[in-house]
Amino acid sequence: MKKKFIRFVLSEDDTDLIGWKNSLPSRSFTETVNKILVSESIGQSACIPYEFSSSEVAEEDRTGFYVADENVLTLLNGIHKGDRTDVIKEIIRKHIKHNREHPPELVSVD
Repeated sequence: MKKKFIRFVLSEDDTDLIGWKNSLPSRSFTETVNKILVSESIGQSACIPYEFSSSEVAEEDRTGFYVADENVLTLLNGIHKGDRTDVIKEIIRKHIKHNREHPPELVSVD
């Protein structure tokens, strides 16, 4: 399976996404972003952590993640390279908003 590394920059203007990223369990950013992008590529909404505080101190965060899913690669290859980071940010925000407005139902164990 072909993997592609996506460079991703969270700027000082992205305090919401920096706060969200920092609230994720350690080493789960790549997995969570991939879950979002897989869901986006098939027209669904990802069930992701959505409760977080915006970061008060926003420093640019240069990071990246690997993608291996063919649907996600097709989605990302359809986005102009110069616009990719902004589009990914909007997709993440869209999925966070969806989870806030429609939280997953809690499953009860009887």
